[in-house]
Amino acid sequence: MLRTLAHHRPALSLDGCDVRQPLSLSSGYRFRLVPGDGTLPYADGEFDAVMISDCLEHVPDPERYLKETARVLKRGGRLIACVPTEGQPFSFYRFYRALLGDDLYVRTKEHIQSYTRSSLRFLISRHLSGGLRERYAYHLAGHFMDATFFAAQRISFLRNFWWRDNSYYNQTPENPGSLTRLLNGLLRFGNAIAWLESCMFARMPLTSAAMLVVATK
Repeated sequence: MLRTLAHHRPALSLDGCDVRQPLSLSSGYRFRLVPGDGTLPYADGEFDAVMISDCLEHVPDPERYLKETARVLKRGGRLIACVPTEGQPFSFYRFYRALLGDDLYVRTKEHIQSYTRSSLRFLISRHLSGGLRERYAYHLAGHFMDATFFAAQRISFLRNFWWRDNSYYNQTPENPGSLTRLLNGLLRFGNAIAWLESCMFARMPLTSAAMLVVATK
């Protein structure tokens, strides 16, 4: 994401941080590791904007990270976040958890938090009270694809594909087998459909499985 931002907005000054060192770094941004206590390695009020994408569902103490986000933002600064809402009462995630166990997505994609739209809204508003705007993503097709694929990762060869041969995360093998080519093709097609419906129905929460939030300090 930082590479993409640097490409499209080269005038921006970009910093990134994570709990693990990336496999590769490129020009256009700086990178720092986050220590184990979750303290962001930046001064108070250092940033005009903070972007969090697919992160708050992985952390044991989201309150801590949002408090740190508010700390490093300038007054009037903005949080831009993309967060799954896999806790909605009527969702494919709920259906598969009922079939395969409540900890299904903890095991298959390390999502230890499961938000509803209202619980996420409340959580963010506790730390950034200057106003909140919402859009929605991963509607019916993308929602079904994501919930089903990660439920199916209980099957070892699909789990191995995701972490080893998935072309979004890794270099495709030099001579990929027909199954790897098929799965990567299905993944690209599914993500194209998810992107299209997210653009078309961005203002419609019904059937969505992710919230795109802009919150102001």
